Amino acid sequence: MYLILTAMLALNVSKEAVEAFRKVDMSLTKTTANYIKKNDITYAAFDAAAAENPEKAGAWKTKAYEIKGRADELYNYIQDLKVEIITTAEGSDSEALLPDNQIDINKVKKIDENNVPSEILVGANQGGKGNDLKALIEDYR
Repeated sequence: MYLILTAMLALNVSKEAVEAFRKVDMSLTKTTANYIKKNDITYAAFDAAAAENPEKAGAWKTKAYEIKGRADELYNYIQDLKVEIITTAEGSDSEALLPDNQIDINKVKKIDENNVPSEILVGANQGGKGNDLKALIEDYR
């Protein structure tokens, strides 16, 4: 969601529209936290089933953890991009940067900065990290 927000900033979208995406990002952050808890329960069930019957559930547990690893890789890449954008725009001492690569969207001061996201995602010669992100998403799909 934050990437959409930064893309809109790169297009010089009004600050009101950016504020609306800030609210959506807060909602998505809460939803993500809820699904992380739910997924933890599901993976615990995979662990229990594989411990009880390794022949039947072991292969499914392996596949589930394989997908989880790939999803985590994509999620972490996006988080790293968000941190890089904020660090570049505001500095490494930004109040918005929290431990464990988390971000408090309400503490981002340069929400209307539109050059940094495009420099990082698009790049000077269209060789930015947006291409890598697109490739990761397509590979995950």
